[in-house]
Amino acid sequence: MLYFPQLESGATSQFPGGKQLVERTVINKLENGGTLRLGDPDEARIEWVLKYEDLSDGEMAAIATLFEACEGRLHTFVFLDPYDNLLDFSEDPGADVWRKDPMIEIAYGAADPLGTHRAVRITNLGQAPQRLDQTLSAPEGLQYCFSFYARSDSGAQVIPYRTAGGTADRRMYGTGMEWRRIAVPSKLGSAGETATFGIELAPGATVDVFGLQVEAQAGTSRYKPTTSRGGVYPRARFVDDTLTVVKEGVNRHSCCVRVTARKRN
Repeated sequence: MLYFPQLESGATSQFPGGKQLVERTVINKLENGGTLRLGDPDEARIEWVLKYEDLSDGEMAAIATLFEACEGRLHTFVFLDPYDNLLDFSEDPGADVWRKDPMIEIAYGAADPLGTHRAVRITNLGQAPQRLDQTLSAPEGLQYCFSFYARSDSGAQVIPYRTAGGTADRRMYGTGMEWRRIAVPSKLGSAGETATFGIELAPGATVDVFGLQVEAQAGTSRYKPTTSRGGVYPRARFVDDTLTVVKEGVNRHSCCVRVTARKRN
């Protein structure tokens, strides 16, 4: 799997950076002088401008190696949007992209920490621990941060987890009546091509959950809801066929990389 590398900090980008939506409109000129304009949603693309400074030799080599492997614009690679939530349907854990153990019950419309009613109430109706998770088509070995808000009238415990290959990162957190944002950074030594994130509840536990989010970085940022697909782009490309690198000093490099992907990948 070819994928865009992370920096030594665990981030994908530096500030300032940019992201824009590029849409295409087909214009037909009619014989009477008028025009007919039609949108072409299948050609809508997202473009990222990633400006880097003070890259180490290793960081610069990782970007250059990917660029050479892709032969510029020719081949595709996996790109994790540094400005978006990687999860699909972040507010709909009943959607098919989420895997649910059979005794997990989900109720919608609970009050959330933003003053709306977009949280979900998750209950384990069974007599054994039950899980809810989502698997992303993203490299297992990268740095991620899994976060969400949680509360419980009964003070139930919640266990966020991440699995990669035969290893797992599980951590237990207590909840109270007030909303608490739980953020779990992790980096697992695995070379697999998928990464799974989820929560586990003890038998009989009920927890209100809001703002499920995964980011390809060491810390969490403002919650970004996804109503359908998240920020994983499996067929991204470089925009340019040349990569200009400026050597600013010993172990210091700068460059600008442009990446694009179809909005509907």
